Amino acid sequence: MKLTPLQRERYYPYVGGMVAFAVVLWIHHKGYSISYSENMLASLVSLGGIFAGFLATVKTLLLTMSGPVQKRLNESGYIEDLLRYLREGIYGSLLLCILAMVGFANAIKFPEIHAALLFGLLSFALLALYRITRISVALLVSNNSDDPDEE
Repeated sequence: MKLTPLQRERYYPYVGGMVAFAVVLWIHHKGYSISYSENMLASLVSLGGIFAGFLATVKTLLLTMSGPVQKRLNESGYIEDLLRYLREGIYGSLLLCILAMVGFANAIKFPEIHAALLFGLLSFALLALYRITRISVALLVSNNSDDPDEE
């Protein structure tokens, strides 16, 4: 079965996250130590918050955009996909924050699974951010090129 471009766009953050999760578990299974420091956890909490804030800002920009691009988005129904991508990115980033904060507890029974989840969620969040950034930049450039005052 061949995936359409829209299907690839919908699923690649999930696939990337699952691949990262599996690779970290595979590395652990091969006998390598999977560890992280409190500095890394603190950085992931900050990074997840920054990603979520950026995506919320992009959502605000896209929802307040007007003109022919917004009209085409609404007529095509793609706006629903776009809003879902934004929700997924924001929730994934916030989950990354939560999972990193859980890492500060020394009572984690399976640290290798926690590390794999962290890397999987980080990969998902990065790919979701990339997806939205790529789409929103294309929309903003398209919106500016439709400006009748532009020479």
